[in-house]
Amino acid sequence: MGQEKRQYKRFPIPAGTLIGRLDQVHTVDVLDMSVSGAALKVDRRIPVGHEFSMKLESMDSGIDVQGVIVRSRMLTIWENFRGARVPIYASAVRFREGSEDQIADFLCVAIQA
Repeated sequence: MGQEKRQYKRFPIPAGTLIGRLDQVHTVDVLDMSVSGAALKVDRRIPVGHEFSMKLESMDSGIDVQGVIVRSRMLTIWENFRGARVPIYASAVRFREGSEDQIADFLCVAIQA
């Protein structure tokens, strides 16, 4: 098995716990998160290197973070209610350095709710 290279522990986020909005337009599902980054499930391809602002909201709190997409791959294809096939992507984001304390505080509240 490969050795874990992440500096910070990732926490799985139960479905529906966090709502994310990239660039105030695209709603995303947060699959897991640490103070330095997150794994997202999105319904469109976001190019690697794309810088963004993201609003994360839980039942009890919210936070604005900035980051960059570091990986993106097609996860599956989903059929919507109209019968159209929609690709679903898994994207990894790295948050801007210097916001770790603010993100840690948000995570503590969000995952305990």
